[in-house]
Amino acid sequence: MRFSIPAVMLCILVSGICYAQSKPRILSKSETDSLFTQLEYPVFRAWQYADKGGSHYLLLLEKSTPVGPKDAITTNISAFCMMMEKGQPFLRWKMKDNVATDEKSIWFWTKYTDLKDIDGDGYIDPLIIYGSSPAEEGDQRRLKMLLYYRHRKIAIRAVDGTLDFERSLRYDPAFKTLPASIQHYMRDLLEKVAKDQDFILAG
Repeated sequence: MRFSIPAVMLCILVSGICYAQSKPRILSKSETDSLFTQLEYPVFRAWQYADKGGSHYLLLLEKSTPVGPKDAITTNISAFCMMMEKGQPFLRWKMKDNVATDEKSIWFWTKYTDLKDIDGDGYIDPLIIYGSSPAEEGDQRRLKMLLYYRHRKIAIRAVDGTLDFERSLRYDPAFKTLPASIQHYMRDLLEKVAKDQDFILAG
């Protein structure tokens, strides 16, 4: 992934505007294409946001494979956060995932992607959720919730299944170090997502 020279200049200009914004803004395709080049997958969604740490860009990328004349499935995903510092972009963090052998597709659930300052410390806490679909009906599905708190990844990983022993729910050890407000927020959102997606969480 690269910034072209014109893109860097545009990015500097845009970042000046971004500092005055209080709400994350979804970038248009033309804006994304002008800012970012040579990406590994197509950009599915991109945001620009600012907090007291500076101006940031969050991009979600998905690689799709055709499965028919009009259909396609997503097999690979990645996300990264870029930050502007002294007029220069640099990578703050990046994640990647792909379908497992017993899965059909994997994709970002942007309906639940959240860019807000959950604990009120002046920094945006990016929260990304994605899931998978099984290759065969009735097989297990994955759900993963990723929070980037001060640019440190903290995850909740869940697997559902028809039988109790097939299900699992794991919290990263660092989850317990998060502010209580963020822990409650993530648990509540996990319950909502599970209910919306008919995803059975382990007890």
